[in-house]
Amino acid sequence: MKRQIRRISPHQSSRVIALVYAILASPLTALGIAGLLFGQSPQYESRSWFLIIAPALYGVGGYIVLMLFCLVYNFVAGRIGGIELFLNEIDLPGD
Repeated sequence: MKRQIRRISPHQSSRVIALVYAILASPLTALGIAGLLFGQSPQYESRSWFLIIAPALYGVGGYIVLMLFCLVYNFVAGRIGGIELFLNEIDLPGD
């Protein structure tokens, strides 16, 4: 079965990716803060504010980049067609 992605919702897709990026950045932020608290390098303490806002920056950056991607994809797909997917019907156990 052949299907084509005709359009990608820019706002919804960007919201999802922004949240994923923010979640993925959070453990790295926690490690960075732990490094500042228990490390022996005082020269990096002045940049500790960055660790606190890093998840938000990742989220905003991810939102903007994916929003642009979706807008460009929708423009191109409207003119030459979208990405084609070839799908198979499968029977799942228990169905």
